[in-house]
Amino acid sequence: MRQVQQISAPAVSVPVAVVVLSLCGLLVLSQLYLAIPLIPLVSQIFGVSQAAASWIGSIFGFAYALGFLIFGPLCDRYGCKVVLVPGLAVLALTTLAVGASSSFEILVQLRAIQGLIAATFAPAALVYVSEVLPRSTRAIGIACVSTGFLLAGIMGQVYCSIVSSTYGWRWVFWFLAIAYAVAAFVVAKRFPDSVRQKPSTSILSVYRNMAALLKSYSLLAAYTAALMVLLSFVAMYSGLGPYLSSHYRINQNNLLFIRMAGIPGMLLAPLAGSFIQRWGSKTVVVSGLVLAAIGLGLEAVSGQLFILVSVSGIFVAGISATMPALIALVGSIAAEARGAAIALYTFVLFVGASLGPLVTTLLHPVGFTGLCASLTFFLLIAAVTVQMGVRGITGTGLS
Repeated sequence: MRQVQQISAPAVSVPVAVVVLSLCGLLVLSQLYLAIPLIPLVSQIFGVSQAAASWIGSIFGFAYALGFLIFGPLCDRYGCKVVLVPGLAVLALTTLAVGASSSFEILVQLRAIQGLIAATFAPAALVYVSEVLPRSTRAIGIACVSTGFLLAGIMGQVYCSIVSSTYGWRWVFWFLAIAYAVAAFVVAKRFPDSVRQKPSTSILSVYRNMAALLKSYSLLAAYTAALMVLLSFVAMYSGLGPYLSSHYRINQNNLLFIRMAGIPGMLLAPLAGSFIQRWGSKTVVVSGLVLAAIGLGLEAVSGQLFILVSVSGIFVAGISATMPALIALVGSIAAEARGAAIALYTFVLFVGASLGPLVTTLLHPVGFTGLCASLTFFLLIAAVTVQMGVRGITGTGLS
């Protein structure tokens, strides 16, 4: 059992912590999605194919997922704030460098470094919220940070489209670099240290604890659900664009507005905190997965554009409820190894996001209807896996 010591510090302001970390979550995760509208522009500017230009997104995503395995254990070892502040500061510098790239090769290399550094935020922020905020507001805090992660999937593309067309593609990164620097200053000055391990515990032991977590059937069941969450989210939206373009002649500008129709469904994420407190994290995870599956099933059989757009909000609402509940569930199962467990969770989550476009490509022969039907099946399997595989978890997982 790890030994901990509580750092003496004034209680963190709940509104400040939640707002800053939620906004940071949106801004950091936007780096993953802003590559989508940038790909054609990068292809034109640097004279490479769009297939090659797509690496500005893929290389970031793979490095981002890998980084969770590095920085999650460091949160257990040194404390979350020690990871958050330098991470945001270095991310600001790296993002400035990305915007100043003089060649496509340098751009891709810097995006890989940027993705690795960006991975400092999610595990540190999620563990920080679960350790520092009062128990009464902990679930709401986690839900709000998770909402920022989800909103990035849509707002990152909208932000990039507006800024690149107004100021040029380099300012897409430079504006975000300024925001990261401000966030690093606010976290350093306003946030107290969290509970951290004593220096006597080695990094190697933290990684041993991480490997030991994979022996837990309950955690494996939760990670199975985590794999399917963003996989289904990214796969559905990857297939939605081509489907709307071919069947309804929707152009790219209007497509962004259609994607924004999912934002109301994302507003369920902050409410998930109260659901978790009332019914427990496991129940909310299973219910969220089933709700998302229902939304996808309705998308598969919808025959009109208005209906398709409307029921996509049901799908997004289910995903929005599931993500914070999964974090709480993983924290409940892992207990004192929460940092390592959440690092593994975020790794699996974004591996799923990276696999989303591949799944869409593989299922292209069955069309958008077949894609939605297949993803519905995946989500229902994940719900059954959690229901049957996670045992003895009845609380919120946030104590």
